[in-house]
Amino acid sequence: MERIVSLNFDAIVVLSLQGEVVYWNEASERIYGFPTSTILGQSVIEKIVPTEHQNRAKNALDQFVTQQRSNAEWHRLEFEAQRAEGNNIWVEVRARLFDGQPEPQIVTISRDVDKIRRRHQELKRAATTDFLSGISNRREFQRILESKIHQDICLAILDVDHFKAINDQYGHLEGDQAICHVSKSLVDHFPDAFCVARLGGEEFGVVLPVDQLDVVTERFEQYRQEFAISETLEMTSKVTVSIGLAFNDSTKPNVRMLLTHADQALYQSKRQGRNQLTVVSSD
Repeated sequence: MERIVSLNFDAIVVLSLQGEVVYWNEASERIYGFPTSTILGQSVIEKIVPTEHQNRAKNALDQFVTQQRSNAEWHRLEFEAQRAEGNNIWVEVRARLFDGQPEPQIVTISRDVDKIRRRHQELKRAATTDFLSGISNRREFQRILESKIHQDICLAILDVDHFKAINDQYGHLEGDQAICHVSKSLVDHFPDAFCVARLGGEEFGVVLPVDQLDVVTERFEQYRQEFAISETLEMTSKVTVSIGLAFNDSTKPNVRMLLTHADQALYQSKRQGRNQLTVVSSD
């Protein structure tokens, strides 16, 4: 029976109540990278938990032991473990307290779910990220805007001026690079933004917390001016942006109205000749 347990595809680890390794099967060696001879009697937390999480893990172990003495059920968790080689992997662990002599022991069964977890993260990232620019997409922008609408925020909608002419004169590859250039410049200029997103084509959205309306307005005006004089790739003509800015009333939150006001402000900036900033109040 012990040989069967040893060859199990899942890592089976038996611990003392203090978290010291009492038993370590071959699958544990494969998953965590530590040979049995080097880990028996060692603290499993100090061996496989990243240093910055060890205090929290020790507190969780103490709490687990206290609770499990009166409720001997399997407890499940996922965490990022550190292998012997130094790289981290995600593992799924089930743990339970069993009676033993001279004292109870903790039996854990864990498996490597790193590929599954990272694939899930990739899919989630793909669902919320614009494939070209690497910033948030329209779907993520809408989610964040709705989640922040009860706070004092401003919404900026930006449009690259004469983008069709850029594509026609320099080609779509240069146009794509211009999109990436704008994306990076927005992220760099507004590091405190709740969201910087590409809404589609040459249109971008920024959701920013507001302390003072005039300060936020000045920040976007500064961005517009600096972007207009910056070197955009190797284009002979300058690339500029038009901006529509709207502030919400957190006492009467309305996502649709805020979007409408920002769109109206952007339209006015374009109608006035582009490379402009227009602010529309949400009152």
